[in-house]
Amino acid sequence: MIENHKNKFVSIFSTNKHNPKDKVLFNDELWHLEWYLQDTRSSKKHPKLDLNVLPVYELGFTGRGIRIAVLDDGLEYDHNDLRNNYDPDISYNVNEGNTDPMPRYESTGTNAHGTRCAGEIAMEANNGKCGVGVAFEAYIGGIKLLDGLVNDRVEGEALGFKPEIVDIYTASWGPPDDGKSLEAPGRLATEAIYRGINKGRNGKGSIYVWASGNGGSKYDNCGCDGYVGSIYTIAIGSASQTGRSPWYSEKCPAILATTYSSGTNQDQMIVTTDLRNTCTTKHTGTSASAPLAAGILALALQANKNLTWRDVQHLIVWTSEYNPLKENLGWSKNAAGFWYNLNFGFGLMNAYVLVNFASNWINVPEKKICEIPMEFVLDTKLIHGMIKTLSFVVNDIKCSKGRNEINFLEHVEIEVNLEYTRRGVLEMYLIAPSGKYINNTYI
Repeated sequence: MIENHKNKFVSIFSTNKHNPKDKVLFNDELWHLEWYLQDTRSSKKHPKLDLNVLPVYELGFTGRGIRIAVLDDGLEYDHNDLRNNYDPDISYNVNEGNTDPMPRYESTGTNAHGTRCAGEIAMEANNGKCGVGVAFEAYIGGIKLLDGLVNDRVEGEALGFKPEIVDIYTASWGPPDDGKSLEAPGRLATEAIYRGINKGRNGKGSIYVWASGNGGSKYDNCGCDGYVGSIYTIAIGSASQTGRSPWYSEKCPAILATTYSSGTNQDQMIVTTDLRNTCTTKHTGTSASAPLAAGILALALQANKNLTWRDVQHLIVWTSEYNPLKENLGWSKNAAGFWYNLNFGFGLMNAYVLVNFASNWINVPEKKICEIPMEFVLDTKLIHGMIKTLSFVVNDIKCSKGRNEINFLEHVEIEVNLEYTRRGVLEMYLIAPSGKYINNTYI
């Protein structure tokens, strides 16, 4: 049974009469360690340290009524910090074919991943336990698929589970982060995602949030991950407490935005729920970043339930911040005036600005798709004295006239089939009409 929090939630803030700026926040035991939800800088010389959610709570948005499903290895739904927000209607055990997503317990503590991701989103506020979820009044569900054989059928069943009532799916898994594995959703998984964005949320589209991957130390590139690279998913990267790209972070053009996670050994990690009704301050990786983004998007959907899956992507682009991460290399400004970085996407998510934009957002126009066959020419020019380049030229005249005329560009997908004999030496670039390189991926 889902508890109705509407009457329970009175106010999370009380003002100190001596100093109105000093606010007593939550009584949860680890709240003071949730540095990414409150600016804990001792000096303004350091970059901004939070996702700007506290002003959103003051507006009255807490995720109430939004349903989020965590696609993972299970969910400890009787945890004291999750049970009041648990929604059995959006929970399922794909591995065993039943409605119980409880994780399998082992002495090593494995299968805690899903419970940790869920806690970031929906830990209950002001109950003295663990911490506070970003969307602490959202409904949370667990779809268990990683505790057994994972194939296209399992993924398809999980990704397509009840899109009519699931607002947001969040996933922190994918191909091995080993720098050599390439994988994309199979036919069933692809169809499930496509059905979700077309029919989910009464046709507005379910939101799929995806972690960008942790293979940075092995030079893995999330462009080789077809789940991250799908135009229908929102790929989220990580920034450390010092505003830097973490050692594990992968880079690719598919990353849309960034939230926080761990960095060096001196940096704090993420607070969340853990197995056996415990808490942890050690959640890490892009696995921790994606659920934070899902929680922020739940706040936006509460502010405006009419947002489509495309509206959400536009909002992320417009409201993510370059400034807190500007000291990192790799930033460039695109022709539309947005700063972009292959490590961080369009920047650090800002919950308050995003929710404000969402509240008054006018839905984007209907999507148009223009398909163009490519022509190619072999350039005999050698690079570094040994590698020839093959250039594909796109004639866009078909997209500039007629009923599929493209005036505003959202996504570009290029399908290339080719054979080559030495893996790892093929480098692919996507070059904009301005002449800028906007993609480079080694395969």
